Amino acid sequence: MTDIGGFQDRVARVDLSEGDVRYEGIDTEDARKYIGARGLGVKYVFEQGPDVDPLGPDNLLAFMNGP
Repeated sequence: MTDIGGFQDRVARVDLSEGDVRYEGIDTEDARKYIGARGLGVKYVFEQGPDVDPLGPDNLLAFMNGP
């Protein structure tokens, strides 16, 4: 979908509580705006908001690979 090299155009979201894996596409605009996994990872964590319990099941743990 993106014409930016190095992307697989998707993110795996793993729910450890439920043992579920979902794959979501990476928005082309986000791929260009955040340039790489580090930027996208920060975006995803930031979207969780400041009120998420750091030790709770709704907290996001991100492993991002790439530039």
